[in-house]
Amino acid sequence: MDAVARIDRTIADINGIAGSIASAVRQQDAATADIARHVADTARAATEMTSRTNEVSSEATGTGQHAIDLRDHIVALNRAVDELRHSVIEVVRNSTAEVDRRQSERIAVELTGRLSVAGRGEQTARISDLSEGGALAHSSPALPVGAAGMLHLDGFAAPLRFVVRAVADDTLHLAFELDGTAVTSLRSALESLGPRRAA
Repeated sequence: MDAVARIDRTIADINGIAGSIASAVRQQDAATADIARHVADTARAATEMTSRTNEVSSEATGTGQHAIDLRDHIVALNRAVDELRHSVIEVVRNSTAEVDRRQSERIAVELTGRLSVAGRGEQTARISDLSEGGALAHSSPALPVGAAGMLHLDGFAAPLRFVVRAVADDTLHLAFELDGTAVTSLRSALESLGPRRAA
């Protein structure tokens, strides 16, 4: 009887151990499932992080290109403003000189003179309009705009330095570039010609 009792106890112990093992296996399966879930979640998070990183990198690249484009536009704008400023200064300077020249009294004359230009020699000219600022000369062949030389007028003590400002057929619009002595001499000559104001 004792032997049977011991066998019964042994079987009961084995059943208890088997139950414990089964419970441990179930717990291990649950833990494994949790680990697998965590691994999957971590993988998804890593993928999302990589995607975000790529987006940020792309946006940073685009921002850098925008900054470069903006810098280039600013440089081009500064260059254009500088060129415009120089153009305006040149226009104002030339306009002021032209206004000053036209404000001087013009006298209708009939004078004979010679236009002397370096590299072109001398050519005869008829002067029909004369002032301290310039003269209207008729000569052929016509000189190009910008040509500079000396105007020698019969009866005038000193030649007059000029630049051709405009040309119409054989008519030259001359602008004088005179120093103080030449201006004084020309003024005296104009006064002697009388108050015959040009139209």
